[in-house]
Amino acid sequence: MCFRYFAQYLVFASLLLLVQPLFQQLQLFGGVQMEGMDLKVRNSLIATLLGLVTGSVTGLVGVGGGTIMVPGMTILMGFAQKTAQGTALLASIAPSIVSATTYIASGNFVPSLLFGILPGVSVGSLVGANIAVRSQDGFLRLFCASVLLLSGLRSLLSTKRPVQTAEEVDGKWLGVP
Repeated sequence: MCFRYFAQYLVFASLLLLVQPLFQQLQLFGGVQMEGMDLKVRNSLIATLLGLVTGSVTGLVGVGGGTIMVPGMTILMGFAQKTAQGTALLASIAPSIVSATTYIASGNFVPSLLFGILPGVSVGSLVGANIAVRSQDGFLRLFCASVLLLSGLRSLLSTKRPVQTAEEVDGKWLGVP
């Protein structure tokens, strides 16, 4: 059930990312306004709330925190897309370790898959980050919104798949019947 809500959020956040430049041009939406509050205090408050929501959803659903932090920082705080992405990546390091440690302690991970996943993710991250820092913010916003939208729609429209435990997946990966 929470996956369905998260999928709905992804679709909603992607649409907000797509229309945000229009709102900024019309001066309707340039970050949340809090009367009489210093910009640093306002952004600190929003960042703390974003962090709380991101950490909770990341630990609960197992998704990357950027799916919450990037739209939150661009829409609520008025950050440029690159700044939001870079900040979200850095902010995700510690919570990812904490959440992963919890899953490891409960036995819900497949150690043998890490040997294939980690090198691929490392190279892919390097390539993706280099493309991102050389790209225009508008392209990154469109690309980010597209990924969020497609992920959300796929989750909303997909049928349920059989669930496998970590032991079942690990056995198949290693070729054990």
